[in-house]
Amino acid sequence: FKINYILINYLFIYIYKMSAFTEEDPDIYPEETVEILPVPSGGEDWDGAQNAKDTAMEAKANGNYETAVEFFTKAMELGSVSAITLANRADCLLKLRRPLAAMADCDEALKLNPDSAKALRCRGTVARHLGRWVQANKDLSQAQTIDFNPDTEELRIFVNKKAVIIQAEENKARIEQEEKEKEILREKVRKQREEIKKQREEEEREEKERAEREANMGGMPGGMPGGMPGGMPGGMPGGMPGGMGGDGMQQMLMQLLMSDPELSAGLKNPKIMKAFSGIMGGGGPDSASAQEALKDPEVKAFMDKFQQKLGPLMGAMGGGMPGGMPGGMPGGMPGGMPGGMPGGMPGGFGGMPGGMPGGFGGMDNDDDNNNTPNVEEVD
Repeated sequence: FKINYILINYLFIYIYKMSAFTEEDPDIYPEETVEILPVPSGGEDWDGAQNAKDTAMEAKANGNYETAVEFFTKAMELGSVSAITLANRADCLLKLRRPLAAMADCDEALKLNPDSAKALRCRGTVARHLGRWVQANKDLSQAQTIDFNPDTEELRIFVNKKAVIIQAEENKARIEQEEKEKEILREKVRKQREEIKKQREEEEREEKERAEREANMGGMPGGMPGGMPGGMPGGMPGGMPGGMGGDGMQQMLMQLLMSDPELSAGLKNPKIMKAFSGIMGGGGPDSASAQEALKDPEVKAFMDKFQQKLGPLMGAMGGGMPGGMPGGMPGGMPGGMPGGMPGGMPGGFGGMPGGMPGGFGGMDNDDDNNNTPNVEEVD
């Protein structure tokens, strides 16, 4: 139905265009170059003004339009300036093919009386001779509404055909322009939505990556079951009596492991993780299983790095604690490391028999040639 309506509308416009612009068009008057007559300021010689007006009307009736213009002007100079007198002078100026002067008089007349049918009719006629079809149609239609004149109706119908076509074309152009503006707005909104969507996806991706990083740094899942059973046998005489509680050691080791990118990455390697758990929970670095595991270059590099990181820590505790820590770590590290390594480190650290003499073998933190003692050098 909508398509049919549009087709009918275009057909209607086409028929109007054909009927309007194929008719014989009246002459279009050229715009004059002579000076437009000014509007007189008026006077108080009412009798003289009336006599001049009578003379002007007689000259107009006889087709003597030059004389009529002269005496209409004189009447307004002697008496009052009225919309009727200006419209009469405009009518005569149009007959003399001076459309711009006639249009000016009509404009002044309608300032004095906007409902002057004579001034509207005259201005509509002037607009028609200037080819201003929309204005002509408007003025003539309004004049006919105020004071219908059968002689004017034919002219109104003529200019209406022209005006309808022009207005239809203007409306079409306006609608097309509005559609273009709407399309530009729609495209702008679409791009904004895409940018918002892209930004949200980027934020979600970053949040997911952050959550994954936090999850990976969240400890060793499953903890070290049972903590460090039996603590470090023999304790560390002369050092931390009564042992070191599980929470403090747990925090210390986690900070040690996670603060170093290489150690943190190594804990994500299943092979290194398994070897590390075996070394720390299966008799210490001197055990046969530990020595076997350390034959793997990756495992050895990890443990060397671990010892290197642990050395300064033990040095800060007094350059090593000879003889171990008295009383060890009673009960080990209770509860292990919550959320830590998958499957935990069975049996906790399992204690390190004989403690860590001299603080993990009294590891020297000398940086000379990077001579940090590795696992094999620990007594």
